[in-house]
Amino acid sequence: MITGNTTHKLDLIRSYDNNNPYQVGCRKYDVTNPSICVVNVILVNTDATSGELKDVTYNVGGIQYVTTFLQDGETETTFSFNPSPIVEDDYFIFKDEINMGVVFSPKIEEELFIDRKPISVFEPHIRLSNITTLEKLERYNNGYYNIFKN
Repeated sequence: MITGNTTHKLDLIRSYDNNNPYQVGCRKYDVTNPSICVVNVILVNTDATSGELKDVTYNVGGIQYVTTFLQDGETETTFSFNPSPIVEDDYFIFKDEINMGVVFSPKIEEELFIDRKPISVFEPHIRLSNITTLEKLERYNNGYYNIFKN
């Protein structure tokens, strides 16, 4: 059995009734098999004298949660889960030691920019139309234009 603390899932089981927000019963059924309950409220404990909620026990996706309501408005949630035993057919869940910590194969992105020689006779003129000042003309493309100073 696996147990631990987690955040609550009360938003999945809460009803629209403000007087009785956590009603015992199935809250959501499986889409593919409507006879299977996916979200289920199992038990709601309230204080006998004040009627305040003590804790709610519910099941979401096969994991059982118990959310306890504390005095200061905070909640404390524990979960428990009984995993199925590993059988011989489940060998694919183990990884080689060399691949431990590797989630995805590396993705290589290469950006290759090629500045080809001018093919068109109009290319130097088109490049010249993008330059607005003499300083930009002198610095353009590391001396693309030959400028002679008299």
